[in-house]
Amino acid sequence: MKIKKYMFLWMALGCLTLNAVGCQNVVCSLETTAAATKEAESSREETEPAEAPAEAETIAETSEKIVYETNAPELETLEASKESLFDHAVSEAILTQNAEWFTGEECQAEGHIILSVEETDDILTVYALTMYGEYAFQNVDYFIKSAGTGVIPAVLTFDLRISSNNGFRSMELPEDGSGYTESVKRMFPEYLWDRVLSIQEEDRAALTEMERSYAERYLEAMGRDAVIGDYADVGHTYLTDHGISVEVSNKMLEYEKNMGPYPGCHGTTETIEDGVRYLYSVFVDEEVNQIIYEKRVFDTLETVEKFVYDAETGEEIEICGYPKKE
Repeated sequence: MKIKKYMFLWMALGCLTLNAVGCQNVVCSLETTAAATKEAESSREETEPAEAPAEAETIAETSEKIVYETNAPELETLEASKESLFDHAVSEAILTQNAEWFTGEECQAEGHIILSVEETDDILTVYALTMYGEYAFQNVDYFIKSAGTGVIPAVLTFDLRISSNNGFRSMELPEDGSGYTESVKRMFPEYLWDRVLSIQEEDRAALTEMERSYAERYLEAMGRDAVIGDYADVGHTYLTDHGISVEVSNKMLEYEKNMGPYPGCHGTTETIEDGVRYLYSVFVDEEVNQIIYEKRVFDTLETVEKFVYDAETGEEIEICGYPKKE
């Protein structure tokens, strides 16, 4: 007997199309699956004797769970299809919710491990371990997780009565700091406390692999090679590493607040603005003792804006193609 507490979600939603907000679109149709199953059953009826199965399919329902028992291969396939749809719905919910909390780099990615699912009064509650990341190009050859989270326990709820947005209702995360443990115990049933309060390395590795698979597919779709990793995987050098004083370096940090998404260190980063990819670079020209900020069109290297500062004093030398912001 298999316990599937959430498989009837998609029966309640009817024909569902998922439009993923991450690096690719996922389109699923229950009508297609149902039609295929009906055709398979029709074919079986024509070729097999009309005998009652040895074990009848049974559905037992309680206020806390739905139990589904069958040994029919075609229904097992349909069941797996519903599980896949549900998994995509959880992915979409994680991507959508986190997009409201982070900066919005060019590739969204997530990983999740569903620990338990409960259904009560048409509300589906999903207990999960999650990870979220946003990836951007740095120094051209690296596709780096520049924003996101580590492993975060989360409780997601879905309303079976609502077909829009997959019925997604809410996503709750634990409190930061001293309230973390108490909030986790409030959010999760006791039998999951050990799993969510002491994150295992195998869970962390699995979530990282899931998250990075989004980045891999994104690079493959655009036909570009890059090393996928975390911020720490890139050999960053800062202005002070190039002989710039701490005072001037701090002054540059103040300027950068009004200059756009320039990297906070010596190197480059990329952004897509109105469909055009731009290369933002910070460079220390030691020969002329200048700190240069430059925005260029990625494909043509045409300069769009340029800020030049004296490396000794931090005073402005040149502003090209862009008005100085107060």
